[in-house]
Amino acid sequence: MHNNGRAMLIGLGLLAAGDLLFGADATPSVPARLDVKLGLWEMAIQPQVSGDLSSMVDPQQLQQMTPEQRTRMQAALQQMQASMQKPRLTKECMTREKMSRGFGAGKDDKNCKTTIVTNSASEYEAHLMCSAQDGPHSVNMHITAQSAEHVTGTVHSDMSRNGKTMTVNGAIEGKFLSADCGPIKDSEEEKTP
Repeated sequence: MHNNGRAMLIGLGLLAAGDLLFGADATPSVPARLDVKLGLWEMAIQPQVSGDLSSMVDPQQLQQMTPEQRTRMQAALQQMQASMQKPRLTKECMTREKMSRGFGAGKDDKNCKTTIVTNSASEYEAHLMCSAQDGPHSVNMHITAQSAEHVTGTVHSDMSRNGKTMTVNGAIEGKFLSADCGPIKDSEEEKTP
C-alpha cells in the first residue's frame, strides 16, 4: 500500500487550481488517503477560465489611474487571463516528509472552511469555501486514483469580487514517473509550447 503518498495529488490539484485564481493559500491542510506512490510525478492541468479578470480590480483603484495606466493594466490583465488558459505541466517530487505535513501546512486561513466529502484509497473529494471582505471564493476538487501510478480529476473554482464572478475549471491528470526524483527537490513547472 502506498499510503505515504496519499495526499500528493490533492495538493497538486488544489495548488494548481488555487494558484491559478486564488493563490496558494487556497489549499486545505487535510491529507488525502489516496493509494499512490512516492517519488517523481508529472501533473498536467488543463484550465478553462471564464469571467473578466479586470472585474477583480478594485473600482476605486481604477478611478485613481490615468487613462494610460488603465489601458496598460487592461492589457496586462488580458495577457494574464490568456496565460491562465494555457495547460500546465509540473514535475513534483513527493516525499515522506511532504506527506507527513499534509498540504497547505502553515497556510490555514481562519476565513476558510474545508469539507471532505470522500477520502479513500481510490477517491478524494473536497470543498473549500472562503469568505473575505472583497468577496467569497471556493474550490471543489475530485480526484480518482486509477492506479498507484495514475490519477485523474477535476477542479472547479469560483471567485467573486465587486459583484462579478470568475470561474476556473480544470481537468487534472497525474502520472508516476520514478521513485527517484533526480534533480527535482520540490516542484518544477515545465515550459509548454
